[in-house]
Amino acid sequence: MDDRDEWRLNFKMKIKRKECDNLKSTALVGLEKVFFDVPVYRLSKEEYESQQKDFIQKELKQCGGKYAEEAYRRYPELKSKTESDLWENYGGCWLFNEIIGFIRLYFFFSEIRGEYWHTSAQKIVRTRRKVFYPKGNDFGFGECIPHGSSNVEIYKHIGMFLDRVQMGKEFKRRYVDKSVLENIGKHINWNKLIEEQFVREQSEPCQPIETN
Repeated sequence: MDDRDEWRLNFKMKIKRKECDNLKSTALVGLEKVFFDVPVYRLSKEEYESQQKDFIQKELKQCGGKYAEEAYRRYPELKSKTESDLWENYGGCWLFNEIIGFIRLYFFFSEIRGEYWHTSAQKIVRTRRKVFYPKGNDFGFGECIPHGSSNVEIYKHIGMFLDRVQMGKEFKRRYVDKSVLENIGKHINWNKLIEEQFVREQSEPCQPIETN
């Protein structure tokens, strides 16, 4: 990289930083209150999975021809493994992996406004460089909510749980952003949410486990 290229790079970085700093001015610092981040996906789940299925079927036919078809017939586990590899190679699951931006919703006096954050890529294509996987929902521990807790106390326990997550080894160099939760958490009827969840779980019949 020569001096001219370095100058251009530094200039672009300054512009990007300036744009980022100026974003706050559009919401008037101190007056906006972010209450939710809405993800924006490259395409719908149905479209993505349809294209992914077509990709897998096409690759299965092209890889080995009749010899592969015979191998898949004799060894079903080989076909399952190949389909799994192709599924991941295409981009994995739609959830999270196809997000290209977020709409930050916030209140501005009596208005609801949104600020769009999106990827800097000039051409939006399906993801292949990173794939998100669920890693469990308990982090090895939970935060017990005592019986009879008020909404404020439940919200406090949610914060305690996230604080413990932040201190965990896996998140030592990470940042768990609680800002949106903190903006709305004190105003949510947590007891009502828990009650409705309990009623829904009790009313839904257990689904039988399918076995081959």
